[in-house]
Amino acid sequence: MGIIYIYEEPIANPNGDWISGFTPAVISQKTADLILKEKGLAAANLRGDLTKYKRPLSFQTKTKLRLSVRSTHVAEGTGYNIAAWIEGSDPALKNECVIVGAHGDHTGIVMGILFPGAEDNASGTAVAMEIGRIFAAMPKRPKRSVVIVLFGGEESGLKGSEHFAGHLPAQLGKPVAMLNFDMVGAGDGMRCGYSENSPELKRILDEADAVVKTVRAASSIRRIGVQASDFAPFFRKGIPCLSFVSNGPHLSYHQSGDTIYRINPDMLADAARIGFLTALRLADAAGDR
Repeated sequence: MGIIYIYEEPIANPNGDWISGFTPAVISQKTADLILKEKGLAAANLRGDLTKYKRPLSFQTKTKLRLSVRSTHVAEGTGYNIAAWIEGSDPALKNECVIVGAHGDHTGIVMGILFPGAEDNASGTAVAMEIGRIFAAMPKRPKRSVVIVLFGGEESGLKGSEHFAGHLPAQLGKPVAMLNFDMVGAGDGMRCGYSENSPELKRILDEADAVVKTVRAASSIRRIGVQASDFAPFFRKGIPCLSFVSNGPHLSYHQSGDTIYRINPDMLADAARIGFLTALRLADAAGDR
């Protein structure tokens, strides 16, 4: 069994967890057209129908596909997380922290093709760093500490965030919330997921968005899917999470066209504003409970 992804141009990594006996593969739209020819279909038409009807349109084909793989195995590697810590001002609450994170890696060079990763995830990295810059410049620090983290190894399976969540340095304090920014530069508004069992988190998000007015949709996170981002390890540990992603479209996801020309600077600014105001309320006002 397996799954075949259809792309008009090479893709670095289609994502998905490894499953024994299940093979993922990527083919071009031209190859897909050859498979669909017996049905009188083309990949572009099928994509249009799926988008229109928004439900599976399943059918059988007689075509057989043979695949061969050439790969380079790297036995060992070293990854890095980069973290900054802004100590809180309250003697009692500074031993608790709000984590603001984004992943700093992308897929690099694959098949001799450079995949720049401007949206995924230089956009999130830029926002997290800007939030950290604002906190560091504040004349009066919030009550709780704030931790800014750029995670490594996200594209390899959340390696950096898994390690960080499992080995939190004691001096950072106990996390009260985690804000994650992944692909926040394309589009004109923000989508946000929030921990289902933390109504206060949603209230604080709404308060911040009353100022920024950028959240177009918000939904509760009930479980972790196969394409989760760096909030997932913290969510599994019961830490309330907010996960931000812009409304797109993300047209060059994991493709060579993910360049700066896909980025809306105003969207980055709004992402930084909503992130900072939310983190500030969590780090400061939430201490009054």
